[in-house]
Amino acid sequence: MVTGNQDTNSRIKHKKTLILIADITALIIAFLLALLCRYISSSTWQISEVWTMLDGINIIIPIISVVLYLAIFFLADKEAYKLESQNLLIMVIYIIRNYLFLFISLVLVLYLAQRGPYISRLVLGLFMIFGMILDTVARSVVSSLINKKLGTLSGIHKGDSADSRPHLLVFAHYYIPDVASTGQILKELSEGLLDTFRVTVVCTVPSYTGVIAQQYKTHKFYEEDINNVHVIRISVPEFSKADKMSRIRNILSYFAGAMQVTEMIGDVDYVYSISQPPILGGMLGVYAKWRKRAKFVYNIQDFNPEQTMAVKYSDNKLVLGLMMAIDKYSCAHSDLVITVGRDLGETLEKRFSGKKVPRYTIINNWMDEKKLYPLPLDDPKVSAFRNLHDFGDDFVIMYSGNIGLYYDLDGILAVIEKFKPGTRTADGRNVRFVFVGGGSLVDTLEVYVSQHHMDNVVFLPYQNQSDLIYSLNCADVHWCISAKGIKGVSCPSKYYGIAAVGKPVLAVLEKGSEIRTIIEETGSGICCDPEDYKAVEDGIRWFLDNAGSPEFTKMGQRGHKNLMENLTKDISIKKYREAILDC
Repeated sequence: MVTGNQDTNSRIKHKKTLILIADITALIIAFLLALLCRYISSSTWQISEVWTMLDGINIIIPIISVVLYLAIFFLADKEAYKLESQNLLIMVIYIIRNYLFLFISLVLVLYLAQRGPYISRLVLGLFMIFGMILDTVARSVVSSLINKKLGTLSGIHKGDSADSRPHLLVFAHYYIPDVASTGQILKELSEGLLDTFRVTVVCTVPSYTGVIAQQYKTHKFYEEDINNVHVIRISVPEFSKADKMSRIRNILSYFAGAMQVTEMIGDVDYVYSISQPPILGGMLGVYAKWRKRAKFVYNIQDFNPEQTMAVKYSDNKLVLGLMMAIDKYSCAHSDLVITVGRDLGETLEKRFSGKKVPRYTIINNWMDEKKLYPLPLDDPKVSAFRNLHDFGDDFVIMYSGNIGLYYDLDGILAVIEKFKPGTRTADGRNVRFVFVGGGSLVDTLEVYVSQHHMDNVVFLPYQNQSDLIYSLNCADVHWCISAKGIKGVSCPSKYYGIAAVGKPVLAVLEKGSEIRTIIEETGSGICCDPEDYKAVEDGIRWFLDNAGSPEFTKMGQRGHKNLMENLTKDISIKKYREAILDC
């Protein structure tokens, strides 16, 4: 059930508007008064007048803020004014604090004036700095009190006090029904941990493709109960994956909303955050750990800024250096880092040069083997899927997943072009290359295919979760690809789905990467180095020449056997449960 919390959103909107109007007005009036005093006085502008002006602002802001807070709230919403009246006491505390500060300042000035102007100015300057620090701390405490009050009034779920399970707060970014692989993994992880934890997931409204349904455009927050997992969704602006600024706005909206939700929920025992959005995922975890005095588990699915540098998304050294410093801070202040591959563990150690490496463990991702499993090509629903898209009995080589920057798909497409329409396998089947998914490169690749008359290449959108089993099973071979430089940075989770349906893999992955190591250890596919296009071409030809052979079939079977023995959902979730409780 989806509920837009209208009361919450209304109060937040009122609150933000009031504070903005009050503070801006107070600043303007304070400066006007200071300028007026200067105009009336014919004396030269002195630094002491700046101090006086600052003291004036210090006093005037809370006074005007309270007046406007009272006036606008009372006129706009009397009921809200009554409910929020406790916050006025906090505003009064501000006023008292500032009057005391002014009084002590004047006493110090009068006393120290006899000791010499430089000493007077120095001491008063230090006192001003102390006052600013005190004011910052006070505002932080007050903000926390207001947000807690707001959370209580808003109806944001704080859990059943009679529930003895530890409370696990999960920052997911994307969550089902979004098709992001991490969204599916976190759905299964959250539900799999319910026997041990009470789980709250904080994520965006469904928006992985950049488009947001109308039902999620009316409120700031939405609360859902999905299979006993409490989900709080944050409204974010739509975006285009080809437009950097729209993506940044989208990500920052989620980040700000997630911080606000952190203040509004109740006590938390454990915080779990993935490395998405890049850098900000870790920051959310650190923030929630500090605010909730909880244990923080940082799950790194992708290392950034290493991923950003690998695909040359940015070469700004200042920005990349700042990103690295922040994410290292997040790692260092976690209670446990969980990486999803051995090569990612090596990257973590390299980040810290082998010194004071944060405590970490490695837990592979997975695919639910009860929902994805091998089906023969003549299965009625698999056949129906193939017929729906006019595949017939074609030999299908499929790429399924994000069609974005991290996969060198434009280079792969240039290799595919060498296999002209009408190319056949050794057993006489037409060859078809199918791309299923979406992302920033879809339009570019479709234009390339059209311009080069590659009629044996087909693009399909993301499939519904219920149809994924038929989509994956309708292929004969699956691609598993990462661009050069991604080793130790990211781990393509699509492999687990391929292994779950028992299909051979044509892997374009760097030596030593987690998934390539698994494929080579199990003999479940053919591996090539990224950008070694001759080897990629040879790999395709091997599958065409050996289609239907015993070795071809055994490749997929070996991958499925390894998954069932070592990489099932239950095995990985058990590892997560033990790791979280032990951190």
